[in-house]
Amino acid sequence: MRFFVIQHGLRDRHSHALVEAFGWRRAFRRRGLEFDIFIHREATAQVIEQTGGIPAFPFAPMDEIDLDPVSDELHSYILLGEAFAQACSMLDEHIRATDVVIVPHANARELFGISRWLRTLAPDRRPRIVFIFINPELRWKLSDDRRSVVGEFSFYRLGANLLAELMPKDRVVYFADNQLLRETIANVLNRPCGHCPMTIDYFAAEDVPGDSDDPEWAPAHIGVLGEFRREKGSSVVVEVIQKFCEARPGRDIFVQVQDAEQAKAMDQRLRSHGGRSLHIHGGQLSPRSYARRLESLEILLLPYVKDRYVMRTSGIFAEAVTHGIVTVVPRGTWMAEQLGAGWGAGVIFDTVSVDSVVEALTAAIDDYSDLKMTAAACREAWRTRQSTGALLDHILAALGTSASELKDSMPEVTP
Repeated sequence: MRFFVIQHGLRDRHSHALVEAFGWRRAFRRRGLEFDIFIHREATAQVIEQTGGIPAFPFAPMDEIDLDPVSDELHSYILLGEAFAQACSMLDEHIRATDVVIVPHANARELFGISRWLRTLAPDRRPRIVFIFINPELRWKLSDDRRSVVGEFSFYRLGANLLAELMPKDRVVYFADNQLLRETIANVLNRPCGHCPMTIDYFAAEDVPGDSDDPEWAPAHIGVLGEFRREKGSSVVVEVIQKFCEARPGRDIFVQVQDAEQAKAMDQRLRSHGGRSLHIHGGQLSPRSYARRLESLEILLLPYVKDRYVMRTSGIFAEAVTHGIVTVVPRGTWMAEQLGAGWGAGVIFDTVSVDSVVEALTAAIDDYSDLKMTAAACREAWRTRQSTGALLDHILAALGTSASELKDSMPEVTP
């Protein structure tokens, strides 16, 4: 049995895809299982070298065609789904029915693309398929009571129906890492969908690659890390920093933004921010630099738009829990749900408004000692529960096997 992981969003350091690839490699190697990772065909030479990924796929999970608003959704489904199928044909030479293909960032196009690819294979060569849903469709909307989802579901249902025509039901497995998303996907596909651990792993800074010019980070009281865009609260961060530093002067603040131009604009707006120091970093960080920056924060601010994170997990929140970092998060989200269940420690704000976020940050600073002690208590338990290794074991169990059983069944190779 060989595992093929389709990490088709992995092109550069953008998002969590690079560290996810490191996690898959470590999980398979620790279990002695054979694997390949297929990544974006425009992946940088550095990413290819660091992950051993095989460039193949022409688009990332959230890419869309933008030509005609009347037909773009259907156009993306068909054209990008066909492109996905074509890229999967790179597996043809090696694929067997005993193998497993894992799609960690699945949506409707990937279902359609896999169905198109499988149709080109003889039935006795079609591998088992594992789809993992992480991001809800952008066009889906929560009901007022936040218990159900409305939207266009036909593309997902069609993909599942096409797969059902080609494969026995036990050879296509669906998972989601968020409970509401799992319930939604099960309803949308009209198929069972299991709840699974996150596609994430945690590395010490010395265990991941760095750059020769990585900066030395000074400790910071509060940090904003990751992609700096509107759904992650970019519209309120400047005013939050200004008002917070008025309320609690003398704090060290760190903010990561998209690029140098954005960093310059924010610096101009925050020249008189009132804190002791302000460091704005524009651009991506190496995995080592990112890990060191995260480890040197006391409080991680996540001023995310609520509706996007009800059905969606947060990788950076998971990393914060593992590092014992206090978090500040919006009410009604997956992150707040985890805090309520005793995973990590932090303060929850009601709305993504400047006053609400500042109040929560102030409370986190004032109660930091107690919150830090609580946050440290569950670090290892969270790491065991939410990791790529836990996810792989979960997948193996769903397939009716385990790593030890697979190793025992492998033929011995005589040197």
